[in-house]
Amino acid sequence: MSEQAKLTPEQVQGRLSGLRKFCVWGTAVVMVFVIVVGGHALFNAKKLLSDSTVIVAEIVDLDQGTRRAKGGRKATTYNVTYAFTGVDGRHMTDTFGTNKTKFASYGNAGSVEVVQSKSNPDHFDRRALIERQSSLPKLMMRLFVLLGCVVLFFGFIYGVSALKLKAQLEPQPQ
Repeated sequence: MSEQAKLTPEQVQGRLSGLRKFCVWGTAVVMVFVIVVGGHALFNAKKLLSDSTVIVAEIVDLDQGTRRAKGGRKATTYNVTYAFTGVDGRHMTDTFGTNKTKFASYGNAGSVEVVQSKSNPDHFDRRALIERQSSLPKLMMRLFVLLGCVVLFFGFIYGVSALKLKAQLEPQPQ
């Protein structure tokens, strides 16, 4: 006979209760992580945009390569390298990956706009990326934050109600 058939109804209910707790707490942990990561990206993008200088960087290399993907297949990578002179006079370069469609447009453009922090010149990124992180994803991040708060709220309500029910079911000392 299998172990499942030997379980009493109380044991089954106890295991299901443990599974529910795991799901509630697991969801809460994931949502807190999403809130923190989304908020951090939004905060950093806003901070960089508020204290930055826009610099036109020259695209110095377009690299199309091949790498091994999962299952031994080959995948094509598209990397763009740009260079610029920063607000502090240093020569800086960076490389980013892109998709096939955008890769061709970078080749035609010859330059990319970069935002660089005035107070921390080591902090810079592409303007299009930073503006995207602070505009359209702002809505998505707000939705993630809202969803996370809703899940945490209902998880808290569920936890409190479960504790109250447990206290009612336990025998009271006389």
